[in-house]
This record gives sequence, C-alpha cells and structure tokens, in this order.
Amino acid sequence: MESVKTMVNQIPKTFFKLEPIADNKVYFPKYVRSYLDEYTSCLEKIHCNNDVIETVMEFSNNIVCSLLEYYSGQHRIAYEYLSAALKRIDIRQIIFELIDTRFYRARKAEERGICLAKSEMLHVPFEKRYLAKTQRYSYPGLPCLYLGSSVDVCCEEIGCRDADVSIATIKSCTKKIKVLDLCFFKDWNFDNLRDEQKEKITILWPLVACCSFSYKDSKDMAFRPDYIIPQLLLEYIVDRNATNDITGCQDKVVGIRYYSVREMDKEIPYRRDRINYAFPVQKSAETGLSEDITAIFYVKDVQLRGTM
Repeated sequence: MESVKTMVNQIPKTFFKLEPIADNKVYFPKYVRSYLDEYTSCLEKIHCNNDVIETVMEFSNNIVCSLLEYYSGQHRIAYEYLSAALKRIDIRQIIFELIDTRFYRARKAEERGICLAKSEMLHVPFEKRYLAKTQRYSYPGLPCLYLGSSVDVCCEEIGCRDADVSIATIKSCTKKIKVLDLCFFKDWNFDNLRDEQKEKITILWPLVACCSFSYKDSKDMAFRPDYIIPQLLLEYIVDRNATNDITGCQDKVVGIRYYSVREMDKEIPYRRDRINYAFPVQKSAETGLSEDITAIFYVKDVQLRGTM
C-alpha cells in the first residue's frame, strides 16, 4: 500500500487545472460525475488509502445526487444531499481565521469619472434587491458582499479595468473573521507537507473543484449550473450559523474564501493575489444595509482607479 505522501505526489497536476466548459449545452451533472469518477479512479490506480477513496466516493455520489435533484426542481432534497456530502468530508478542518485583513471592492458608476460614495461600496441595499443577480455563491434577490484580495482581481471580476472604476479599501471592524477557506492548499510542493496535510488536500479538493467549474462563454446564460453547488454551500453556512453547528462556538463562519475561477484554469500554484471572498447577508430588512455586514466591515476609503 502506497503511503499518503507518495499518493498525493502522484496525482496528475491536470486535475488541478479546471478548463472552462466550452459547450453550454453540456449536461452538467454528467460532466461533474465524469470529473469526479476520473479523480477517484486516479486515487485507485495509485493505491490510495481505502478510507480516503471511500470518503471521496461518498462525497462524489452525494454531490451528483444534489445536482440531479436540483435539476428536478427539488431544492430541499438537493440541499440535504449537499449537507450529507459536507458532513462526510468534515469541512470544520478548513475553517480559517482572517486577522486584520485588507479587502477591496470595485464598482463602475453609470457616469464616467464619478467616484462612488463609501455608502455605495458594500452590498446591494435591501430596497434595491431586484438588482441582485445570480452570482457564484448567492441566489438572485439575496444581497451578498463580494470582496477581493487585490485591486486587479476585483477589476477582473467586474470585467473592467478603466481608470474611472471606483475602488474601495475595506477593513474589518473586528480583529478576527472566520471563513470557510477553499484556498487552504497554499504549498504545492507536496514534499514540504505533513502526511495529514496531503490527505486533507486529497479529500477536500473535489469540493473546491465543484465550486470552481465555469463556462467559457456565459454572457447569455440565464441559468448557471456551475453555481448550484457553491450557492448551496453558502446556504449551508448561513443555515448552520443559526445553530452554531459548524464551529460549535459563538464565533460564526461569516463567509467563504476562494480562488478566482479565472485563476484556476492556469497551471498551479495559483496566485495568492487572485483570491475572492463572499460574505452573505444573514439577516434581512426592508431597506438599507445588513446590520451583520456593517458590524463586521467598514469602507476606509474610495478612489478612482486612475488616481491610485
């Protein structure tokens, strides 16, 4: 039986390069099933630990069942399958504490040369929730605060690098913020990792992949199958926060940290300045901004990109 160390080093790096899906008509559950089956077969060929293979297989089956139920209009059952998948891989091991982190957000005003106000640089206000479109981790109509680790990744996400894009520097009101960290794999030289770290990557990578699939040309897609699993994942976090069921303590997981999908179609290692964050609104209101968001974040300053 190969050791965990040898097993991880033998996983082809192609599994970590997620090419955008070229055909919008592809049946997404089948596409995901194919990817996960190939990953599991790879683990079997390199004689991975049986417990690891079993964990990955059970996770994969639950993920595909979740997609199939979602396609059948059974949102509740899809969520239950996703919950079962997450419990199988124990996502508590990728809860990460951000300490005194600087974030950025980019927005483009309707008029050129206009720098937006600080009050306009957090999430879509509740009275304008009709503007909240479906996004990778959030359902349409449900505001969510998306931030980036750099100015460049923010501009990349909105598809605009003009000089008159408003760039907000956003800081946390508290020293520590807990997030679910899908960027947990920081060192791609597996020889530098302990055996338990290598096993962690092997088991948890399929979750990262299922949240990172994308389409080559999505501008005319009203329905985004690649958003199903990440949206259910964020719903799971909000749901479990109500009962402290993730951390088991009063410190809630308030968001998700993940690599930009525009980075994940490249060769590893991924760049650390290409990280995004999704912070969902957890308590709704009729107007204004979420109290839970403004209790965590404040806008330090806003500048036009061309003046930075």
